[in-house]
Amino acid sequence: MVRDQPGYEPVPTTPLAERMARGGTLLRVLTDAAGQARVALPALDQVEYLHHTIQLVVRFNADRDDPGFRPAQTPQFEFYTLQTY
Repeated sequence: MVRDQPGYEPVPTTPLAERMARGGTLLRVLTDAAGQARVALPALDQVEYLHHTIQLVVRFNADRDDPGFRPAQTPQFEFYTLQTY
């Protein structure tokens, strides 16, 4: 979720599924042989507002298509868009 856009809540109290229905973007990525996934978000390259943030939740094996792994979900993280991590 992007700050001040539909689905964004500074302190989330609404379930994630409801917030995603209002806005937000679902990205599907696969890990490489080293277990890392990389995502480019070029739309955020245009951000100039210092306090712009995005909220991120990551789900692993959410569709349960890999029987060797159980589904998992991270807590929600919020990042400043212009910060280098």
